[in-house]
Amino acid sequence: SPTLFEDLSDWFDLIIRGDAAAGEILEIAVLPFDDLSEQAGNAFLSDGLTDELINSLGRLEGLKVVSRSSSLSLRHRYEDVRSVGNFLRVDAVVEGTVKRAGDRLRVSAQLSSTRDGFLLWSQTFDRDLGDLLQLQAEISADIVAALREKLEIPGLEQPPLDVAAPDMEAYQLYLNGRFLAKLRGESQRRRSNGLYRQALELDPASTRARLAVATSLDLL
Repeated sequence: SPTLFEDLSDWFDLIIRGDAAAGEILEIAVLPFDDLSEQAGNAFLSDGLTDELINSLGRLEGLKVVSRSSSLSLRHRYEDVRSVGNFLRVDAVVEGTVKRAGDRLRVSAQLSSTRDGFLLWSQTFDRDLGDLLQLQAEISADIVAALREKLEIPGLEQPPLDVAAPDMEAYQLYLNGRFLAKLRGESQRRRSNGLYRQALELDPASTRARLAVATSLDLL
């Protein structure tokens, strides 16, 4: 029966991956956050949050995080988390939504097990747009806390908190540039480079924007 084949597939997968304990999480994926803003043009916020969460969780010892390119391959593919787990070979996934209303953000995030599809943790955050970097750090810290409490991962270190951006307008320009760069093509690359340069003018100390300018020029 189909159920039998699914059970056998899960069993073989468990053997291949090293006979991990039932509640153990060794690999995790952050799926692209969905933009639910009523106004268009805010997708860069959800993309930026996804990228920062991948980077933040990727710095943790004892936890493997799927690369951004692999996670983005599942954008707009609304599959069961168990199917996602089989496709990406992960034990859990982080997914969520971002909704902007003026200068306010509402971010909903959740952590689910790919073994049984059960929800392990979820939370909604309401913040000012200027607190975006701090919000990213808070979500990462809460996910780590959930992993510690519910799954008892030994030695999992708390992610370091990012320092708030001195100029939020510069950070939004940087995120917009990142969003355009993902669309590929010379014209989009030149537009994104222009946004990076505007970000640097507003915030000359921004290492993110400086590195993005250098990478963009190299590709051009």
